[in-house]
Amino acid sequence: MSAGNIVSLKSSNAVRVAQAGIDDADGFIFSSEGGAVLDHSGRVKRLGADGALRDTMFSGHKIRTICKGRGKEIWAVDESTEEIAVDADGRTRALTIPGLDDTQHVRAISVSPEGDRLAFSLESSKRAKSGIGIIGIRRGSDGEVESLARSFLRISDQSGVSMMTFYNDITFIYAAQYEQNDHTQIARRQLVPGPENNQSLPDAGAIAMATGEVNMYRRFAVLDRLGIVRTVDGSLGGTWSSADSQVMALSVQ
Repeated sequence: MSAGNIVSLKSSNAVRVAQAGIDDADGFIFSSEGGAVLDHSGRVKRLGADGALRDTMFSGHKIRTICKGRGKEIWAVDESTEEIAVDADGRTRALTIPGLDDTQHVRAISVSPEGDRLAFSLESSKRAKSGIGIIGIRRGSDGEVESLARSFLRISDQSGVSMMTFYNDITFIYAAQYEQNDHTQIARRQLVPGPENNQSLPDAGAIAMATGEVNMYRRFAVLDRLGIVRTVDGSLGGTWSSADSQVMALSVQ
Protein backbone atom coordinates (compact mmCIF):
# COMPACT_ATOMS: atom_id res chain seq x y z
CA MET A 1 0.00 0.00 0.00
CA SER A 2 1.79 3.06 -1.29
CA ALA A 3 0.60 6.66 -0.87
CA GLY A 4 -3.02 5.51 -0.61
CA ASN A 5 -2.76 3.21 -3.65
CA ILE A 6 -2.51 -0.58 -3.75
CA VAL A 7 0.49 -1.57 -5.84
CA SER A 8 1.84 -4.89 -7.06
CA LEU A 9 5.46 -5.99 -7.35
CA LYS A 10 4.71 -8.94 -9.65
CA SER A 11 6.75 -7.33 -12.41
CA SER A 12 10.10 -5.58 -12.19
CA ASN A 13 8.28 -2.29 -11.53
CA ALA A 14 5.57 -1.34 -9.05
CA VAL A 15 2.15 -1.33 -10.76
CA ARG A 16 -0.91 0.39 -9.29
CA VAL A 17 -3.87 -2.00 -9.13
CA ALA A 18 -6.36 -0.06 -6.97
CA GLN A 19 -6.96 3.27 -5.26
CA ALA A 20 -7.92 2.63 -1.64
CA GLY A 21 -7.30 6.07 -0.13
CA ILE A 22 -6.20 4.48 3.18
CA ASP A 23 -3.52 6.41 5.07
CA ASP A 24 -3.27 4.62 8.42
CA ALA A 25 -2.47 0.98 7.60
CA ASP A 26 -0.51 -1.05 10.16
CA GLY A 27 -1.19 -4.37 8.44
CA PHE A 28 -2.28 -5.21 4.93
CA ILE A 29 -3.35 -8.24 2.84
CA PHE A 30 -4.42 -8.07 -0.79
CA SER A 31 -4.82 -10.32 -3.83
CA SER A 32 -6.97 -10.44 -6.97
CA GLU A 33 -9.85 -11.62 -4.71
CA GLY A 34 -9.55 -8.77 -2.21
CA GLY A 35 -8.06 -8.70 1.28
CA ALA A 36 -8.01 -6.78 4.55
CA VAL A 37 -6.38 -3.80 6.23
CA LEU A 38 -5.45 -3.35 9.91
CA ASP A 39 -5.57 0.32 10.94
CA HIS A 40 -3.90 2.20 13.80
CA SER A 41 -6.92 1.63 16.06
CA GLY A 42 -6.55 -2.14 15.82
CA ARG A 43 -9.69 -2.66 13.70
CA VAL A 44 -9.64 -4.84 10.59
CA LYS A 45 -11.72 -3.98 7.55
CA ARG A 46 -12.27 -6.17 4.53
CA LEU A 47 -11.12 -4.96 1.12
CA GLY A 48 -12.95 -5.80 -2.09
CA ALA A 49 -11.15 -6.87 -5.25
CA ASP A 50 -11.31 -3.22 -6.36
CA GLY A 51 -9.58 -2.06 -3.17
CA ALA A 52 -12.76 -0.53 -1.69
CA LEU A 53 -13.41 -0.83 2.05
CA ARG A 54 -16.12 -3.32 3.03
CA ASP A 55 -17.32 -4.61 6.42
CA THR A 56 -15.44 -4.64 9.73
CA MET A 57 -14.00 -8.06 10.47
CA PHE A 58 -13.53 -10.18 13.61
CA SER A 59 -16.65 -8.71 15.27
CA GLY A 60 -14.91 -5.36 15.65
CA HIS A 61 -12.41 -6.73 18.18
CA LYS A 62 -9.09 -4.95 18.55
CA ILE A 63 -6.52 -6.97 16.59
CA ARG A 64 -2.78 -7.08 17.19
CA THR A 65 -1.62 -8.39 13.81
CA ILE A 66 -2.93 -10.03 10.63
CA CYS A 67 -1.48 -12.33 7.98
CA LYS A 68 -2.60 -14.18 4.86
CA GLY A 69 -3.51 -17.87 4.91
CA ARG A 70 -4.59 -20.34 2.24
CA GLY A 71 -6.91 -18.92 -0.45
CA LYS A 72 -9.09 -16.15 0.99
CA GLU A 73 -8.14 -16.88 4.62
CA ILE A 74 -7.15 -13.95 6.82
CA TRP A 75 -5.54 -14.81 10.16
CA ALA A 76 -5.37 -12.50 13.17
CA VAL A 77 -4.36 -12.28 16.82
CA ASP A 78 -7.04 -10.87 19.15
CA GLU A 79 -5.52 -8.18 21.39
CA SER A 80 -7.70 -8.95 24.43
CA THR A 81 -8.36 -12.70 24.34
CA GLU A 82 -4.96 -13.73 22.89
CA GLU A 83 -6.87 -16.13 20.64
CA ILE A 84 -5.93 -16.80 17.04
CA ALA A 85 -8.82 -15.99 14.69
CA VAL A 86 -9.18 -17.05 11.07
CA ASP A 87 -11.69 -15.59 8.63
CA ALA A 88 -12.47 -17.73 5.57
CA ASP A 89 -14.67 -15.71 3.21
CA GLY A 90 -16.76 -14.30 6.07
CA ARG A 91 -16.79 -17.40 8.29
CA THR A 92 -14.74 -16.83 11.45
CA ARG A 93 -13.24 -19.41 13.80
CA ALA A 94 -11.36 -18.78 17.06
CA LEU A 95 -8.37 -20.99 17.88
CA THR A 96 -6.13 -21.38 20.92
CA ILE A 97 -2.45 -22.30 20.95
CA PRO A 98 -2.10 -25.05 23.57
CA GLY A 99 0.47 -24.99 26.34
CA LEU A 100 0.79 -21.23 26.84
CA ASP A 101 0.65 -19.68 30.31
CA ASP A 102 -0.62 -16.30 31.52
CA THR A 103 2.79 -14.64 31.03
CA GLN A 104 2.99 -15.47 27.31
CA HIS A 105 1.33 -13.60 24.47
CA VAL A 106 1.52 -13.96 20.69
CA ARG A 107 3.06 -10.97 18.91
CA ALA A 108 3.44 -11.95 15.23
CA ILE A 109 2.12 -14.78 13.05
CA SER A 110 2.72 -16.24 9.59
CA VAL A 111 1.07 -19.12 7.70
CA SER A 112 3.25 -21.41 5.57
CA PRO A 113 2.77 -21.45 1.77
CA GLU A 114 0.84 -24.74 1.77
CA GLY A 115 -1.39 -23.48 4.60
CA ASP A 116 -0.79 -26.32 7.05
CA ARG A 117 1.61 -24.65 9.53
CA LEU A 118 1.27 -21.55 11.69
CA ALA A 119 4.44 -19.80 12.90
CA PHE A 120 4.18 -17.39 15.82
CA SER A 121 6.41 -15.32 18.10
CA LEU A 122 5.94 -15.40 21.85
CA GLU A 123 6.69 -12.59 24.28
CA SER A 124 6.81 -13.20 28.03
CA SER A 125 7.84 -11.39 31.19
CA LYS A 126 9.98 -14.47 31.75
CA ARG A 127 12.60 -14.31 28.97
CA ALA A 128 13.06 -18.10 28.94
CA LYS A 129 9.46 -18.43 27.73
CA SER A 130 9.87 -16.06 24.77
CA GLY A 131 10.74 -17.33 21.31
CA ILE A 132 9.24 -18.66 18.10
CA GLY A 133 7.00 -21.68 17.67
CA ILE A 134 5.41 -23.57 14.78
CA ILE A 135 2.19 -25.55 15.10
CA GLY A 136 0.20 -27.66 12.68
CA ILE A 137 -3.16 -26.53 11.29
CA ARG A 138 -5.87 -29.17 11.18
CA ARG A 139 -8.28 -28.96 8.25
CA GLY A 140 -11.47 -30.81 7.37
CA SER A 141 -12.20 -32.65 4.13
CA ASP A 142 -13.42 -29.36 2.65
CA GLY A 143 -10.06 -27.71 3.40
CA GLU A 144 -11.45 -25.35 6.04
CA VAL A 145 -9.57 -24.82 9.31
CA GLU A 146 -10.91 -26.92 12.21
CA SER A 147 -8.29 -26.52 14.95
CA LEU A 148 -4.61 -26.28 15.76
CA ALA A 149 -2.47 -29.29 16.70
CA ARG A 150 -2.22 -30.36 20.34
CA SER A 151 1.35 -29.11 20.76
CA PHE A 152 3.84 -26.83 19.03
CA LEU A 153 7.54 -27.01 18.16
CA ARG A 154 9.73 -24.24 19.52
CA ILE A 155 12.29 -23.40 16.84
CA SER A 156 14.04 -20.38 18.39
CA ASP A 157 14.45 -18.64 21.74
CA GLN A 158 14.85 -15.23 20.09
CA SER A 159 12.76 -12.62 21.90
CA GLY A 160 11.32 -9.38 20.53
CA VAL A 161 10.38 -10.82 17.12
CA SER A 162 7.84 -8.49 15.51
CA MET A 163 7.86 -9.65 11.86
CA MET A 164 8.24 -12.96 10.04
CA THR A 165 7.65 -14.64 6.70
CA PHE A 166 8.14 -17.96 4.94
CA TYR A 167 10.56 -17.38 2.06
CA ASN A 168 9.49 -20.74 0.65
CA ASP A 169 8.09 -23.97 2.08
CA ILE A 170 11.22 -24.68 4.16
CA THR A 171 13.02 -21.37 4.71
CA PHE A 172 11.72 -19.05 7.42
CA ILE A 173 12.85 -15.45 8.05
CA TYR A 174 12.19 -13.32 11.13
CA ALA A 175 13.42 -10.13 12.76
CA ALA A 176 13.18 -8.29 16.06
CA GLN A 177 11.82 -4.75 16.25
CA TYR A 178 14.24 -2.05 15.08
CA GLU A 179 15.70 -0.07 18.00
CA GLN A 180 16.42 3.45 16.79
CA ASN A 181 18.48 4.37 19.86
CA ASP A 182 21.22 1.84 19.23
CA HIS A 183 20.58 1.25 15.48
CA THR A 184 20.51 -2.51 15.83
CA GLN A 185 18.09 -5.09 14.54
CA ILE A 186 18.43 -8.83 14.93
CA ALA A 187 17.35 -10.82 11.86
CA ARG A 188 17.61 -14.56 11.30
CA ARG A 189 16.75 -17.16 8.70
CA GLN A 190 16.61 -20.91 9.09
CA LEU A 191 15.51 -24.12 7.48
CA VAL A 192 12.55 -25.20 9.60
CA PRO A 193 13.47 -26.91 11.79
CA GLY A 194 17.18 -26.23 11.64
CA PRO A 195 20.02 -23.95 12.78
CA GLU A 196 19.69 -20.17 12.71
CA ASN A 197 21.77 -17.98 10.37
CA ASN A 198 22.08 -14.21 10.26
CA GLN A 199 19.96 -12.41 7.65
CA SER A 200 21.04 -8.99 6.40
CA LEU A 201 18.46 -6.18 6.29
CA PRO A 202 18.61 -2.62 4.90
CA ASP A 203 20.46 -0.13 7.09
CA ALA A 204 17.32 1.98 7.63
CA GLY A 205 15.75 -0.85 9.65
CA ALA A 206 12.83 -3.10 8.70
CA ILE A 207 9.28 -2.67 10.01
CA ALA A 208 7.63 -5.31 7.77
CA MET A 209 8.66 -8.12 5.44
CA ALA A 210 7.06 -10.27 2.74
CA THR A 211 7.96 -12.74 0.02
CA GLY A 212 6.68 -13.62 -3.42
CA GLU A 213 7.64 -14.86 -6.86
CA VAL A 214 8.55 -12.30 -9.53
CA ASN A 215 9.68 -13.24 -13.05
CA MET A 216 10.31 -16.87 -11.97
CA TYR A 217 12.52 -15.77 -9.03
CA ARG A 218 11.74 -15.68 -5.34
CA ARG A 219 11.74 -12.13 -4.01
CA PHE A 220 12.25 -11.06 -0.40
CA ALA A 221 10.84 -7.59 0.24
CA VAL A 222 11.36 -5.35 3.27
CA LEU A 223 9.59 -2.13 4.21
CA ASP A 224 11.99 0.12 6.11
CA ARG A 225 11.10 2.79 8.68
CA LEU A 226 11.54 5.54 6.03
CA GLY A 227 8.68 4.11 3.94
CA ILE A 228 10.86 2.54 1.24
CA VAL A 229 10.44 -1.02 -0.05
CA ARG A 230 13.74 -2.75 -0.82
CA THR A 231 14.10 -6.21 -2.30
CA VAL A 232 16.56 -9.00 -3.02
CA ASP A 233 15.87 -11.40 -5.88
CA GLY A 234 16.86 -15.03 -6.24
CA SER A 235 19.14 -15.11 -3.20
CA LEU A 236 18.74 -14.03 0.40
CA GLY A 237 22.36 -12.87 0.33
CA GLY A 238 21.92 -10.60 -2.69
CA THR A 239 22.17 -6.84 -3.06
CA TRP A 240 19.24 -4.72 -1.90
CA SER A 241 17.46 -2.66 -4.55
CA SER A 242 14.72 -0.06 -4.12
CA ALA A 243 11.24 -1.05 -5.38
CA ASP A 244 8.89 1.71 -4.17
CA SER A 245 8.64 4.66 -1.77
CA GLN A 246 6.02 6.42 0.38
CA VAL A 247 4.82 2.95 1.42
CA MET A 248 2.64 2.37 4.51
CA ALA A 249 2.19 -1.41 4.58
CA LEU A 250 3.53 -4.51 2.85
CA SER A 251 1.69 -7.70 1.85
CA VAL A 252 2.64 -11.15 0.62
CA GLN A 253 2.05 -11.83 -3.05
